[in-house]
Amino acid sequence: MTWINVNHLDHDVISKLLELFEIHPIVLHDILDGEYRSRIVDFGDYLFISTRMIIYSPQRGDLRSERVCFLLGKKFVITFQEKPGDVFDSVREHIKNPKSRIRRSGADYLVYALIDAIVNSYFEALEYIGEYMEHIEDNLITNPSVAVLHSIYLLKRDLLFLRRAIWPMRDVIDMLGKGEIPLIKRTTAIYFRDLYNHVSQAIETIETFREMLSSLIDLYLSSASYRTNEIMKVLTVIATIFIPITFIASVYGMNFKYMPELYWKWSYPIVLLVMFSISVVMLVYFKRKGWL
Repeated sequence: MTWINVNHLDHDVISKLLELFEIHPIVLHDILDGEYRSRIVDFGDYLFISTRMIIYSPQRGDLRSERVCFLLGKKFVITFQEKPGDVFDSVREHIKNPKSRIRRSGADYLVYALIDAIVNSYFEALEYIGEYMEHIEDNLITNPSVAVLHSIYLLKRDLLFLRRAIWPMRDVIDMLGKGEIPLIKRTTAIYFRDLYNHVSQAIETIETFREMLSSLIDLYLSSASYRTNEIMKVLTVIATIFIPITFIASVYGMNFKYMPELYWKWSYPIVLLVMFSISVVMLVYFKRKGWL
């Protein structure tokens, strides 16, 4: 059995390789056209499988999607990647072991192992998103800022991005696990059926995360509304305290000639004392009511 991994989509190289293995020329167009969603085409002597690989970069903290195509024959597997770097290191380590199942099985099992590694990359990305959601939730409680809301919308975009990549994979794996394709042995089809459950679990996790993000947005709006209400409450209390003081000051600010208190010796300190007393009484009242 031969596994050839092409990690650069060079037209001439791929064309010569397909000619060497007697692959139909239409496959060349399918490999080079990166807009195709995950799908499977049975050409009889070989299968063409298109998948989406998700790579999470801890250094940059982002997700990257890459299209990976498979050609499965009776004794060969050819994989095509857009650029170097993949999630197949665990498969390579198993191949190095002479007693591993991959070495004892056929090409169809190797394709299963490679697709299984791709599906595992989905869960790694979802684990990163789950941890980041916990961090956002903590920030929402302590500091519900606009930057946190922006992070939530970026996460929603990442989840939509993952959903578009994973959803078509379920149909591909379902076809491989039905046992109706001659190149897929029945013993290998069992593994694909188990892998189908893993993909379904990943999709369910995405839907759960999307619901949680909607809840986080509601939490942000509630927190922001609560902070606004707290600010308005303080401002209202301050304004309420100054209403009677302003009333007294405005009364004595009227320019009437005959006002009895104008010529009192202690009128000014008495008025100030009355204003201060009113403020203290109102503050004590608000405190007992629990408004402060």
